[in-house]
Amino acid sequence: MPNHYVSDLRDLLAALESSDSAWNAGGRLALFLGAIVAWTTSRTGPRDAEPTNVVCGWRSARGRCSNELLVDFDATVGDIAWSCPACGTTGVIRGWEGSAWDRRSEAELESNAETWSAFERAVALLAEGDTRDAALAEALGRLALPAVRLDAAPSRDAEIAVAACKAGGAPDLPTDEPWPEHQGQPLPFVAQLSLSELAGSDPDGELPADGELWFFFDANRSQWGLSGADAGLARVIFRGKSRSILARREAPAGTTTYRSYRWTPLRIATLPRELRSAECLVAPRERPEVQRTNPFTGSR
Repeated sequence: MPNHYVSDLRDLLAALESSDSAWNAGGRLALFLGAIVAWTTSRTGPRDAEPTNVVCGWRSARGRCSNELLVDFDATVGDIAWSCPACGTTGVIRGWEGSAWDRRSEAELESNAETWSAFERAVALLAEGDTRDAALAEALGRLALPAVRLDAAPSRDAEIAVAACKAGGAPDLPTDEPWPEHQGQPLPFVAQLSLSELAGSDPDGELPADGELWFFFDANRSQWGLSGADAGLARVIFRGKSRSILARREAPAGTTTYRSYRWTPLRIATLPRELRSAECLVAPRERPEVQRTNPFTGSR
């Protein structure tokens, strides 16, 4: 019979604050539940059996489940219900409101058409050197920073060009680059970034203009870098300007492969995440002091 878990983040985080032994026992669970909360609350509107980017990871006699979870959420009720269509494990998360993983304010800012329209208008004015809306332009000019967003679209791996920005599927590795391993086991491929492709959205040259980045991580083992024993479970490979030939390479047999997405880089303007409402448009002349908080306890 599949397992069902009812979790209250308030109780879990209070227990984690009590001792290191409590953290060792429950820290990974907090990160797992927090990832579900962050994904769910970063989107507006109700969720109805919608696939997430959170891997199940629950252990059974057949090993760890690598399927992506589904989420049901209705803000009027408050409970976040998650389920795995592969192994049947289900759960409900309560007490997540106000935690470090609660992203509702960010989602609400983007869904507020009036605020977002004003923000985009001011950014456009600044880009054109037009300061007719002087107060708005000045406020945003002090706060807005450029960024590159990666828009993801599900795609068949064969339809993605070699060396393009992508997540999942098979990597496009240099022919002389060995597949990363940890303790003799191949690491699953997560994503690759083409810095030359990103350069088109980075006219200020903050990033290297050429080269490739590849990311590998074994999420199925549910080890998150909280202990020195976790070293090696994640690898990042960088090749700068090189004449290496890139070729798509299938993962070694038995290695987890994730769903393939094409990433399209877009240049955007961003606001500090501490400013989550229309007040950001009439911000003071000085940047607000950023209060650092413990992500697990909420204490400053």
